[in-house]
Amino acid sequence: MKKFVSLLIAILFVMALLLPTIISAPATVLAHTEGVKYTTPLITCQNITVGSVTVWNNSYNLFVQYDIAKEGWFLAETHLAVARSLNGIPHQTNGCPILDQFKYKHVNLGSVKSDLYTISRSSLNDEFGVECWLTKLYIAAQAKIIQVTKDCLSSVTEHCMSVVSDTTVSVTQGNIVGNAVEAWQPFDDMFPPYNTFWDQNLDYSFAGTGADWIWESYHTVHPVDGDIVHFEKTFDIPGTPTSGTLHITSDNGYEVYLNGTLVGSAQLGAGWEASNLTQTYVDTSNWQSVESYDLLSLLVPGSNTLLIKAANEYMGPLDGQEEGTIYTNPGGLIFNADICYELVDQEVAWGDGSNFPGCTNCAKYFTYTIQ
Repeated sequence: MKKFVSLLIAILFVMALLLPTIISAPATVLAHTEGVKYTTPLITCQNITVGSVTVWNNSYNLFVQYDIAKEGWFLAETHLAVARSLNGIPHQTNGCPILDQFKYKHVNLGSVKSDLYTISRSSLNDEFGVECWLTKLYIAAQAKIIQVTKDCLSSVTEHCMSVVSDTTVSVTQGNIVGNAVEAWQPFDDMFPPYNTFWDQNLDYSFAGTGADWIWESYHTVHPVDGDIVHFEKTFDIPGTPTSGTLHITSDNGYEVYLNGTLVGSAQLGAGWEASNLTQTYVDTSNWQSVESYDLLSLLVPGSNTLLIKAANEYMGPLDGQEEGTIYTNPGGLIFNADICYELVDQEVAWGDGSNFPGCTNCAKYFTYTIQ
């Protein structure tokens, strides 16, 4: 009996010694989860730190996030390789990684500050299907970045782009919300040359710009009472804007905004949005005059949004007219914006870590242990 008591006391003593270790063990398991993420700098080949690469996981997924912190820099593309061995990252005979063969890639990002990959942990299992629990992963996180402040790089080129009225424009308010459609043009079903009545009467030619006459529907929904339709187009400028000119008109009138600021309007009277759209509020003439606006002061690097509030007139006895039809009172909007910007050539950046063996360029990899 005394021996049993002595043995029990010894066991309890040993457990008391081990208890702090047992209690503290989960702290290691929690490392690099969502609460405690692993972060490494994102560094260009010119040794400029522009942001970071952050990695964490939960029970189902591995997350890799690129973030740009440096002012005036943006992500244009990201490429990511995740493997259970260094040899699992696609590479050339000299050891340098082959970006085109990376499994994960996000291209044509435009100019964003952050990019996130969510990778299923089951896709990282080995060839025998073994779960990668507590497994070391080899990660190569590469980014192509653009810099619009020109404070570090000297290679600057000018580029131009066009933003036009077409079926990629969104109808955000009206009778039919969705993508805009090509509008019916007066006389286009009667005699050749087709689709020319509006164009022939304008004092500006949209030929060759890619701009089309658009509306919320092919024919107007309310040819007597008229309609108000909101059109929206968001576009990215991947550099520093240097010029921007908008050419626009609408049958019958419009207000145009860029990034929330009124740019200009035509054929609309005060209080038109709450009106009956009669001649007092919506001028039925002068739509043939195309207005031009300088956009430069309102353009910004990255995302920009054009909003056009277009009105089609009331056509009926209140204005001393016969009641309109879908053929006598069509609605249409057309515009094109010519925008130029300076773009610094793309720079390459990698998540900081170790150099690939035998590779003499700036490519790097780092390791991460799934928890």
